[in-house]
Amino acid sequence: MGVRVLAQELMELELAEHVGAERHERTPERSGYRNGYRERPWDTRVGSITANGEREVLGLDVGPSESGAFWLAFLRDLAARGLNGVKLVISDTHAGLKAAIGAVLQGASWQRCRVHFMRDALGLVPKSAQQMVAATIRTVFAQPDPAAAREQWRRVADTFRPRFGRLAELLDAAEADVLAHLAFPAGHWRQVWSNNPLAGPGAALGRGHTRAVSCP
Repeated sequence: MGVRVLAQELMELELAEHVGAERHERTPERSGYRNGYRERPWDTRVGSITANGEREVLGLDVGPSESGAFWLAFLRDLAARGLNGVKLVISDTHAGLKAAIGAVLQGASWQRCRVHFMRDALGLVPKSAQQMVAATIRTVFAQPDPAAAREQWRRVADTFRPRFGRLAELLDAAEADVLAHLAFPAGHWRQVWSNNPLAGPGAALGRGHTRAVSCP
């Protein structure tokens, strides 16, 4: 119950900061309104895909923030409990998390979550163009082999360059990270190019959701 109360208070503070006012408060700085709530889990978890393709939850924790120190302690705890042989970690681009991965899971590759990347990419184009942009980027993930996927990625970036320069720059910078899964067998790509499938059908994603692909 204590963790639940703490989490609720943190979310209330975040929402008040976002809209510029406390609940039922009217201020000149107010920039938005509360539109109610819906039930969804809130947590930080790490899961894995085993060598047999089975999904496992390795750890679950809630902290006051997703700082680098929090992630470092979290991953060190997993390592102390026996986590080893990690080949690939899939997450968003949280700087503290990436640093912790490099410090604790040495030798593991890092995959930028495809879903989180797509959200970042669509945020750089007008809403009217988002469906077209998303469909075009998805063609990369339909390619049959690594060489074709990388070639298509660059083709997509060049296609967008005249009209959406910032998007093309993002594609240029993110190529190696978003396509890191290509170093693994093609049969595993759908399992490891995003962290979203970990929670299973119908489950909501927690914040900081991360996957570690390990080989025992």
